[in-house]
Amino acid sequence: DSEAVTVTVPPPGPVTRLSGQVITTGGAPLAGVRLEIDGDETFSDANGDYQFSNLATTGTVRLLIDGSTVDPALGTFAVVPEVIAVVPGADNLLDPPIVLLPLDVDSADPVNPNLTSVITSARFVNGLELHEPVTLTIPPGRAVIEGTGQPFVGDIHISRIVDPKDGPRPLPPDIVLSAYIAIQPFGVVYPNPVPISFPNLEDFPPGSRMDFFALDHDTGVFEKIGEGLVSADGKTVDSIGGIVKSNSWHGIVDRKSTRLNSSHLVISYA
Repeated sequence: DSEAVTVTVPPPGPVTRLSGQVITTGGAPLAGVRLEIDGDETFSDANGDYQFSNLATTGTVRLLIDGSTVDPALGTFAVVPEVIAVVPGADNLLDPPIVLLPLDVDSADPVNPNLTSVITSARFVNGLELHEPVTLTIPPGRAVIEGTGQPFVGDIHISRIVDPKDGPRPLPPDIVLSAYIAIQPFGVVYPNPVPISFPNLEDFPPGSRMDFFALDHDTGVFEKIGEGLVSADGKTVDSIGGIVKSNSWHGIVDRKSTRLNSSHLVISYA
């Protein structure tokens, strides 16, 4: 004999979606960017549009924006992690679009784990004025690969972001950067932070104190990481000791104009 068994299957829950767009120079759409959240991945299409159609992870998540998958004929693009909020069972839209600009890989310098390595950007040009480059000084053994702790061997490059609006995401409105850069590749960290020097683009007087900010990849927060002083010759703004913790987005801020005098100030992208 057989007996009929009825199994009640609950209806499927609402689907969680996330969509947005990736753009580049002049607002042009950027195709071929890989975007990933906890193993779910998608790619931007010819219009720069992307969509996660059924996300399993919701709440506060880390979105990895991987520009290394873009057609090399278009340039070399950064890898950007961003912490965002995803509402479960909803159509989430990340707005404004993500901006990825071509990186200045021509200025790349090699890292030798056994020697002090000096990474130098191209010199900054403002109108007819030629300014000093950004210089990152890495003592022996300080650059390691995140997650493995193995010494990093390879090239590091520093790219200027001329217009802060062209960073991967908008800066908080009360942050006014005197200079803004991207240090790549992603995934290189400095457990013992290393010093950095910026050009003094706005001719601040020698001895002026500046605040240094960076995007924390784990928290999505653009936070103060240290301070610096304008050099005696007025050409550079040099960090006080080692402050760079990872390859990321960094900038300097005039303390007087922004009133950023608290070492605990943090500003979130999310």
